[in-house]
Amino acid sequence: MNLSPIACVAIAATAGGTHAQLVTSYTGDEGGLKNWIIDVTTGDAPEGPLGKSQALAADPTTGRLFEIEPRVLGSNTLRLRVSRVNTGGDLVTEGTVLLFDERGNTIRVITSLAYGNGQLYAFNTGSGASDTGLFVIDTGTGVLSPLPGSSSLPITPGGVLRGLTFDTDRGRLLVGERDGTSNDSVYSIHAFDPQTGESQLVVQGTPAFDGLAYGYGRIYTDCGAPCGPIGVFNTATGLFEDTLPLPERFGNGAGGAAFLPQLAASDPLPTAFERRVQIRSVDFEASIIELFNFSADDVALDGWRFCSHDFASARRYTAPGGFDGITIEAGTALFVHFDDDAPAGDVDRINRSALGGAFASPLDQDAYAMQLFFPDAVGNVSFGNSSLIADHLQWNIAGEPIGSAEARTAQAVSEGLWSAPGEFVPTFANSTLIELNDPSGDFPGSPDEYEVITPSDPEPTACPGDLDGDFDVDAADFVTVLVNFGRVCDQSE
Repeated sequence: MNLSPIACVAIAATAGGTHAQLVTSYTGDEGGLKNWIIDVTTGDAPEGPLGKSQALAADPTTGRLFEIEPRVLGSNTLRLRVSRVNTGGDLVTEGTVLLFDERGNTIRVITSLAYGNGQLYAFNTGSGASDTGLFVIDTGTGVLSPLPGSSSLPITPGGVLRGLTFDTDRGRLLVGERDGTSNDSVYSIHAFDPQTGESQLVVQGTPAFDGLAYGYGRIYTDCGAPCGPIGVFNTATGLFEDTLPLPERFGNGAGGAAFLPQLAASDPLPTAFERRVQIRSVDFEASIIELFNFSADDVALDGWRFCSHDFASARRYTAPGGFDGITIEAGTALFVHFDDDAPAGDVDRINRSALGGAFASPLDQDAYAMQLFFPDAVGNVSFGNSSLIADHLQWNIAGEPIGSAEARTAQAVSEGLWSAPGEFVPTFANSTLIELNDPSGDFPGSPDEYEVITPSDPEPTACPGDLDGDFDVDAADFVTVLVNFGRVCDQSE
């Protein structure tokens, strides 16, 4: 399909066919504004046209598509249209509603939509500058209400809001803006928490854009004409990947959406199913890593891989195919023997060498981190794709340097799989076991989730003052003294 010069006004992420897809509005060969489904892998648009809209958002739970209908010539009012996209790419309209504010005034401008947390959000609305801001739309009545805490937007004084989407993985709005004061070419993206009103810079100095859409751990940016194809910002690496092979340019876009689930994608979003396989324990004495399947279904581990790091080494990967043919049954564990001493014939125990590739070594109490990755639907693991991380765990002896152990921690944090960089499960040099203390496997990863088993009396050491048995008198020993200073112990125990 030849895509002619484009006047793009909306961009929304969806899923369909064999690849991730975007629903976007632009002027095609036939002229006039239309919605098309664009395959982000091939750049093809085989499923359109799908009506037309000024802004787009999607509900990933119900598969509904929310659209702002373009104004009819001579009219200053807008309507919200609620539709569904069927597997053939057709829009099935469920209804429309006139949009107005709490004072009863009809709405004249909406440049972006986003859906998340059961809410439909919009910004740049109203008839004047005083009405511009971030709003919540009642999809039943069409009433727009200001979102509490959004008065701080745009972040940059004098800035112009340019694009809105919802980060479905972290439950926050992603707000794009252009610096309207000192340099009109400076663009940035902020994360806005709709519950607290707090904002956080995600990236600054991006290529120019008019719209945003989020999915697969990436922010799709509609580069305003004539900047070129849709850019892809990877939230894991912090880099823009201007690799979307669309055959023509896009411009003047706005809006955003999550992925529509009824159109199956080959590169799936992380699901509760895959992330129910977790690292439940690390046994330092036996050198064994335990994986546990908290789901109600058996999980085939074909294509899964470890990535591990310690003080001296980073990004040590097990081989592709190392887990092939292994299934971890519902409610059961799989044990990986680091020292290759797994009992022969025990299907629940495998040797490290059987996985191929490499682990960071040794598996000891010092700074260490590991991630467990699952493949996309075509069997590939991209370690830069944070959405493919099933679980993350890291530990260290208090006060000890971490070296390169946190090589991928930021990725796990971005997916809500770990609390924050710099936070480790606290171990001692003689700790024997790290064990998950959450029997459900439901809580986000953090040091609080784990119990460390350490003998009450450290092994005798020839290093006076070494309280943790690591043969160093260091800050960790000093902290132990300070914490326990003045304590009166029960001598009967």
